[in-house]
Amino acid sequence: MTHSIELIRKITDRTATISVIGLGYVGLPTAVFFAEEGFRVIGADLDETKVESINSGRSPLHELQVDTQLADAVQRGRLSATTDVKEAVRRSD
Repeated sequence: MTHSIELIRKITDRTATISVIGLGYVGLPTAVFFAEEGFRVIGADLDETKVESINSGRSPLHELQVDTQLADAVQRGRLSATTDVKEAVRRSD
């Protein structure tokens, strides 16, 4: 099976792992959205405090109002964050 066909299959059956680089005002809601849709998401950001907050299920950007969704995604193991951008990309589809 070619890589593109395999990727389409993973997207269709929601087994693809997605990386989102930058967990700010655009990246964090994007990561939460994909996690809510059933994908495994690895978010990467250079801010260690932000990464720790996200991995604890707490949004560092409360004005986005994604606290409940973020906590749920982290609890279900669908969303995690790291400061290692290369590792996030390597582990994603």
